[in-house]
Amino acid sequence: MAELDFLLILTTCFTSSLCITLIIPLLPLELNKYEFSETVFGYIFAIDPTLCMIGSLGVGKLMVLVGRKAILLIGVCTLGLCLALLSVISYTTDTTVILILCFLSRACQGLATSMVQTTSFAIISKIFEERKQKYFAYLEGSQGLGLVLGPVVGGLLYMSIGFSSTFYVLGGFLIMIFLILYFKLPRTVNDTENPLLEQTVQRSDQESTRVSRDVIRPVGYCDLLKNALFALSIISVTISTFQFAYYYPIIPLELSDFGLSDLEISLFTSLQPLGYLFCTLFILPLCSKLFSNIKMVACTLLLGGVSHLLVGPSVPLPHSLTLMIIAQLLVGVILIFLMIPSFVLMIESAEVRFPAHKSYVNDLSSGMFNFCGKFGQTFGAIYGSHLSKIIGFRNVCTTVSIAILLFSIVYICHLLRINRKNKSLPSSQPNGPKLYKRDHSNSQHITVQSLAS
Repeated sequence: MAELDFLLILTTCFTSSLCITLIIPLLPLELNKYEFSETVFGYIFAIDPTLCMIGSLGVGKLMVLVGRKAILLIGVCTLGLCLALLSVISYTTDTTVILILCFLSRACQGLATSMVQTTSFAIISKIFEERKQKYFAYLEGSQGLGLVLGPVVGGLLYMSIGFSSTFYVLGGFLIMIFLILYFKLPRTVNDTENPLLEQTVQRSDQESTRVSRDVIRPVGYCDLLKNALFALSIISVTISTFQFAYYYPIIPLELSDFGLSDLEISLFTSLQPLGYLFCTLFILPLCSKLFSNIKMVACTLLLGGVSHLLVGPSVPLPHSLTLMIIAQLLVGVILIFLMIPSFVLMIESAEVRFPAHKSYVNDLSSGMFNFCGKFGQTFGAIYGSHLSKIIGFRNVCTTVSIAILLFSIVYICHLLRINRKNKSLPSSQPNGPKLYKRDHSNSQHITVQSLAS
């Protein structure tokens, strides 16, 4: 049953990612006759990741209140709504209406994506608690495959059946996914601890009496960020998406200096997702059995600092296409080896710190993970495009390399600190990930129980 649930989630995430990039070749082709500027298209495409980034934090908080399954279903419905809005474009020639529909549909798509992706990670972590890293990797792989195939599928459908019919087909597929999720996905994915707890104090010199009924404040994002490993992990997730997004707007122009054709440039940009997918399916599952997550992240950060010297390549190195090809493959490796282990560390470090709120901090971690990933993409594109005009693309790659290397030093110092702390713990401590000591200072006199809703 769990494997079937995972297949449903996998298909849903693949479809949502497909819809994100499917529109990239379609909108310019359909709206070319209205002579909109490139800036307008830039804003239309930028609103999706921006709202997805913002919406992820809200979804992380709402899952405990509304339920993971409900939010996933709402996300699929919202995604269908945005496709319906886009299909209307073919039936009007009013440029104002067209722009409103484009911005509104992309905004809906951003919110829908935040619901689908954030909730999917939370559900996978719930169903496969002991094997979540393996299934997180598969989930990321499905999303990456959807992003890669989106423009291809969109272009083929547009040429075959036209603009509106393309979205009718996708809308019908989403309706089918919604119905399957509604009837097949079990309600157990909603299981969680109630974060609103009551406090009962027991006095040793008297009979047990309830002296207070204070509602304890639920765990929030700020509480999670106080955890050093959690904070370092979200920075690692941000770096994982930033480190490919900063050069995406510039790299086609750099490749044109080598006299490459449009097809060759497209093949070049496909190297990064190919490396990403290969590592997702084959390399990461093997390494997860051999190395701890925190060591994998530390080594990947060091590799990332060196690899981004080759992306430009940086000024001291020759302007070689071979070096740039190697860098593309390495960036795909770095992406998956930073993103998935860091996400698992986020969840595990939060669960150790807040053992009574496991499911809740899992939801919050999923929201923060999706937020940081989208923030890295958005900020990376802005950083690369603007700074390249000032200092040149090759020097931008150098700044990214230095920044990643500096952060890797901070990360390794924290790793050494954890190792020293583990060695100082008594040998009688139970085996397991000794990332942080749990706070048991109040456990002798305080009993915590859930409030009835």
